[in-house]
Amino acid sequence: MRCGIKGRYKNRIKIPIYDENDKFIGYASRDITGKSKYRYLFDKGMGKSKYVYNLNNVRNQKNLENIILVEGFFSVFMLYEYGIKNAVSSMGCRLSERQYELLEKEGKDGKLIKILFDGDEAGYKASEDVYNKLSKNVNIKNIKLPDGKQPDEMEKKSLMKLMIN
Repeated sequence: MRCGIKGRYKNRIKIPIYDENDKFIGYASRDITGKSKYRYLFDKGMGKSKYVYNLNNVRNQKNLENIILVEGFFSVFMLYEYGIKNAVSSMGCRLSERQYELLEKEGKDGKLIKILFDGDEAGYKASEDVYNKLSKNVNIKNIKLPDGKQPDEMEKKSLMKLMIN
């Protein structure tokens, strides 16, 4: 008998998605071959624009002073590896009104929102949009990464230096 994953999830890493109240929503999956037409797939009907990845875990932390908003799952994972457990992901660089509402709610609770989007044209534009939209109602900081860099590709020391300044 042969075991293995076939179909939709073949050659992909499955990532469980929960809403802000710890309710399981579905899976995202990332291609690990680099050959797929779609880098990420989401369960049908999930509606990724309704959620902020990892917000359920970040909300449960005590004495949290800030939240770091990144574009992707792997940036959340790498920051966690670096000991930074307060990162959340918008699951892309475009935020929906619902995602803005969730982040604004956290910011109104006194937390600083730090935007740490990818160092490319799309990331720079998106981080400015997020900053402009949220800065009216919450304390927010935009951290600009070097050109071509993503948070999950940077060395810990360099990334920490950017986040502190």
